[in-house]
Parts: sequence; structure tokens; C-alpha cells
Amino acid sequence: MEGHEQQEKIAAFMEIVGEAADKAREFLQATNWHLEEAIQLFYAGGDEFGSVIPQNHVPTEVAWDAAAGNSESELKPIISSEPGEDYVRPPLPVKREALYEDIFEYRAQHLAQSSNQPTSVDAFRNFQDEANFRGHAANDNAANEDGSKDTLASLYRPPFSLIFQGSFEQAKVQAAKQARWLLVNLQSNKEFASYTLNRDTWAHHTVKDLVQSTFIFWQVYDDTEEGRKVCTYYKLTNMPIIMIIDPLTGQKMRSWEGMVNAERLLEDLVPYIDRGPLEQKQSSFPPPKRPRESNYVSKDAPLAISNSEEEELQRALAASLDDGKEHLGKEAAPTVDKNGNSSTHCEDVQTETQHEKTATEFKLLCPPLPEEPGQTDGTVCRVAVRFPDGSRVHRRFFRSDPIQVLWSFCLSQVKDAANGKSFRLTHTIPGVVGNVLEFDLQASIGDAGLANSMLVMTWD
Repeated sequence: MEGHEQQEKIAAFMEIVGEAADKAREFLQATNWHLEEAIQLFYAGGDEFGSVIPQNHVPTEVAWDAAAGNSESELKPIISSEPGEDYVRPPLPVKREALYEDIFEYRAQHLAQSSNQPTSVDAFRNFQDEANFRGHAANDNAANEDGSKDTLASLYRPPFSLIFQGSFEQAKVQAAKQARWLLVNLQSNKEFASYTLNRDTWAHHTVKDLVQSTFIFWQVYDDTEEGRKVCTYYKLTNMPIIMIIDPLTGQKMRSWEGMVNAERLLEDLVPYIDRGPLEQKQSSFPPPKRPRESNYVSKDAPLAISNSEEEELQRALAASLDDGKEHLGKEAAPTVDKNGNSSTHCEDVQTETQHEKTATEFKLLCPPLPEEPGQTDGTVCRVAVRFPDGSRVHRRFFRSDPIQVLWSFCLSQVKDAANGKSFRLTHTIPGVVGNVLEFDLQASIGDAGLANSMLVMTWD
């Protein structure tokens, strides 16, 4: 670049910025003599560029003379002759700000007003711990045994292994597919009973086994979007609350408010173990419709219909008369022995004697009923039995006990069974046909899958 063009750019820089020729030359040389870039560089941080020595302010007329070729020696007398020229104006401070449109402020206000009340903070929740549990699908039992931390977060941790991950509607669909009841637990951060439910009830091993095998469990806080929907739909005001929901209709079958201990919850859940939502609705299904008949009826049709009905009635009467004759003949013709005793009476006595003998042998085959264990650790389970009269009894057994002790338990509870009346035990599973237990099965209660289950006793 020629010297004349450089002098013009120096003069223009000095006129715009108001700095000396030396500083103008430094900035222009730093930007390869681009005037606009030099000016931007100066305003961006001109005081920090290089090791700049403070220069006295040069008036515009003198700057033009310097641009015309005057030497610095000629300028020094002029600069020193003007009073007050020792002051050097400091550069303007650099400011960098982010500008926001009004739409951002509107969105912030809208989000702040979207909820009726501010979301409360759960002091006992460990969100990092929850993320790890959900990410790795960890088991609560293993977490409680391995991580022996007596922290509030571990004591009151929700039962992640039981909770269905999804919305309320998704939980209903899943429960309907598996023919299970939907067990819902709404909790509140403001009620300590919610935390005691997690610590004492949902952490109980028997409750966990029962819920995991029989129900679809869904837990949510009442201040979340899904929680507010459920509270509004079912008109819930008191927290915490446990509900059994029919997944087919959405009907609330039963509810418990406040703290519910494990023993009471297990007893109250027994009726829903016996029968699932599909079985509950079978009796209410309408009868199948008869096929629609043609509106056209011939003249001979009434006669044919009446004749067929008369024939059916005659056949039914004849069959009933034949059965009655056979029955009367058998009763009226008993054989008599030499002593005058009828053979019918002898057969009845022989049958009763054989029946008593069979009942005695069955009692000998049943092992003695052990004492009910008092502890509630992992080696103990609960079994509920529904007797023929409709009553239900719960009892604790060791998981290692043979299944024959269940027959011994029934003999101790039902007098007719103890007197020799034969019966069977059926393992009830909601939505599945009951499985009849075999007395000769060589297995323990735990191995047979009868731990924390419901059995039905019926007469043979």
C-alpha cells in the first residue's frame, strides 16, 4: 500500500477516534490497514491493545497537518503550547449484554402461573439415587442389604421395583392386558404418612411379593400433572390414599386413607386375590342374543312348532317316569340275609367303616402342624385359605415347610374335614383357572410357589 493511502487512513482514524497518529498507525497495522476493523478493534478494547503509551490529544487541525507530512518535531511545540492538553480521555468501558425479546418474559410468566400452587420440594428424596435406580432397574432388597446407609433417602425411598413406569392410562391398559387389579397410591410431600407408607408398608417383603404377583402398582405425587388428574377425576382431598381401580371401567373398588400397616392391607387385599377384574365382570355380561328369525312365517309353521314342543314334553315325562320306577324298584327290593338284615343296610355300614378308615389313614399321612413362626423375615411367608363356609384365615409358615402342612392346617380349622370329609385345595390366581394342589407333591411351600398366596378349600 502506498504511503498516501496510509496517511489518508491514519487521518480518517484520528478524526473518528480522536487518538494520536502513532496509535492510529498501530491499530491499522494490526488490522492490515483495514480502517473499519481498526476502529472496531479500538472500541472493543483499545486500552488493552499492546503496550500503549498514553498520548496527548491532538486537535483535528494538527492531525490533518500531520497527515499532510509534517514531522512530529513540528507538532511538539503546538501540543505543548496548548493549556490543559495533558489530560487523556479514558476509553469507554466495554459492555456485553444479552438482549431478550418480550416473548421470553411472557413465557416465563406463563410457566410460573401454569400451576395453581408451587411444587413443594421433597426433603427426603434423593433424585440422583432415584435416577440410578430407574436407570439400572435395581432391586430394593439388594439396595437395602448392600447399601447399609441409614439416611433419610434410603429409609423413605419409594418402591421403584414395584412402580409401573408410565401414565395412569398406560397403567390401566397394562392391568387390563394382564387381568390384574390396578393398585394406585397417591402421596403428598406435605404428609409424613406418605413416607411411612414407603418405609413400613411397601417395603414389607410380604406386601411386595403379593403386589408384584397380583397387582399393577402405580404411585404418584398429588402435585404432579398426573396426580392432579387422578385427584380431580376421583375427587380426592386427603393424602396419602391407596385405591384399587378396575382397569376395565376405571371404577374405584376400594380405598384406604392415611397410613395403612402391612397386616391390615394384606387382609383387605384377600378378596381381590380370589377374583380378578375379568372374573368380576363375567356374571354381569348380558346373555348371548338369539339369532334373528325371518319375518316371514308360513301357515304350517305354528303347527310344526306346537307338534315339536308336545313331542319334547312327552319324551321328558316318559324319561322321568322310568327313572322313578327304577329308583322305587331298587329301594323296594333289598335282599335279606338269614338273620333278617337287609343287604342295603350292610352296604351302608361297610361304606361308613371304609370311609372312617380312609380318613384315619389320611390324618396319619398329614404331618403335625408346626407352631406359627413369629418373625417376619425372608424365611417366613403368609398363606390365606378360604374355607367352604366363606370364611378366610391367614397363617404364617416357613418357606421350607412341606406343602402337606397346608392340609394339616385345614384339618385343624374345619371340623367336617377332621371327621373324614374329603376336600381339595386350589391355588387361585386372578384371571387364570385355579390349579388343584396334589397332596403327594414333594415340594416346600416356597418351591411350589405358594408363598404369600390364596388357597381355596372345596369339598370333593
